[in-house]
Amino acid sequence: MEDFEEAKDKIVLGIERRGVVMDEEDRRIIAYHEVGHAIMAKMLPGADPVHKITIIPRGRSMGVTQQLPIDEHHVYSMEYLMNRIKILFGGRAAEEIVFGRQTTAVRDDLAKATAIATMMICQYGMSNKIGPISYQHESSSFLTGVERPLFLSEEMAALADKEINRLLKECYEATKAIIIKERALLNKVAEILLVQETLDGEEFDIIYECNRKLSGDDAALPDKCSVCNITWCEKKLAKLGLDNADNQLDPNNFESSSEATAHSSPNGR
Repeated sequence: MEDFEEAKDKIVLGIERRGVVMDEEDRRIIAYHEVGHAIMAKMLPGADPVHKITIIPRGRSMGVTQQLPIDEHHVYSMEYLMNRIKILFGGRAAEEIVFGRQTTAVRDDLAKATAIATMMICQYGMSNKIGPISYQHESSSFLTGVERPLFLSEEMAALADKEINRLLKECYEATKAIIIKERALLNKVAEILLVQETLDGEEFDIIYECNRKLSGDDAALPDKCSVCNITWCEKKLAKLGLDNADNQLDPNNFESSSEATAHSSPNGR
């Protein structure tokens, strides 16, 4: 199975570029950026589950958070599309909350989020102010490579632009609120990712469940984690670089040392 997974990653994500040298600050930013995506995917209802998080450069990306749907989608609801935008914004929100600044790692995320919002407003009629109207799109040109909606009037174009901006801002504010609430989980997963460089969906779920148990957010949790029993969980966390059995489940061991402040992080900051 590992060979199949590696072959799939080469096709979908690109070849690993382990020769790329990143300083520790860049690695930390990429790690928190990718975990921001993963946390949003975990917290939003109906989102596709996280399959893999990695900060190993692949192709043109310096890090990747990969989601795989449980079932094949043919129709997408407005809520699903809005959640997709929020997941894309998870990386930028994590950067701002943890480091207090913005980086170029968000370039592809912003392009995809804007494209989804534009289709929602201009093609799928998902705006109460504009109504159930779909505007024909001008074909992308050889030079621009960008499709633009054709509006009947300048007023309607301005209204659509306002609605797109409103939708994006609302999604971003909602994303920031979730990341702030889950800051402890963000720190834990990011610090483990910095050690391991790659986490699969099962490992991410284990860390999430243990964080819930430790934080007391879910009083209904039994003595055993819902993903695994606690003994196995300790062994799994030990493999993730937490070798001291007495401290493996201490929340303080997961806190970020930076107290100052298939989504990919493109090359460069």
